[in-house]
Amino acid sequence: MYTPHDDTLGSNLKASIWLAIPLALAFLWLTLGFSPKESTPYFLGEKVLAKCQDAYLLGTIEKVRTLGYAVHFGPETQPILCANYLWQAEFLESYQPVAQFQHGQTTWQIGDQVELAFLVEGKKRTLKAKISDLTSSGKVSLKYPEGEPLAVAYFQSHIGKNYVPLGAYWMRKL
Repeated sequence: MYTPHDDTLGSNLKASIWLAIPLALAFLWLTLGFSPKESTPYFLGEKVLAKCQDAYLLGTIEKVRTLGYAVHFGPETQPILCANYLWQAEFLESYQPVAQFQHGQTTWQIGDQVELAFLVEGKKRTLKAKISDLTSSGKVSLKYPEGEPLAVAYFQSHIGKNYVPLGAYWMRKL
C-alpha cells in the first residue's frame, strides 16, 4: 500500500520515463532517418534528371556534398534556367534511357509521334512532335515541334529539349 512517505512509486515512474525517452528517440531516428531516396545516393559523374519548373533537366553530378548534389547542366537544357545550387535527392532521379515504356494501356517508343496541348493566352493550342528520348521513369524528350505558332513558341520557351512526364500537357499518341 502506498503511503505519502513511501517514494518507491515515484522513483519507478521517473526511471521508466528516463528509459522511455531514449528508446523513443532511437526509434524515431531509425524510422525517419532512413528514407528510400536517401539510401540510394547519386555518385560523381552520374547522369540524373533534375526537376525544375515544369520540366526535367538532364545533368551530371559534379560534386557530392553533405547537404545535396551539385549538378552540371549542358547548353542543351536552355531556355530553362535553374539556379546553380545544391539539389536535394528528392528533386533528382537517375537517368536510365529505354527504347519503350508502358504507361497505362499505351506503349510509348522512341520515334512515336505525339500531340500536345497547352493553354496559351487562355486558349488551348496544340502541336505535334516526335519522341527523341524516353526514360525508365516515363519522362520524354521531344523534337521537331510543329503546329500552331503560339504553341510551338510556348513549347520552345518552356520545355525546349528537356524532359516532361508522359501524359503531361494533354499528351496523346498519334
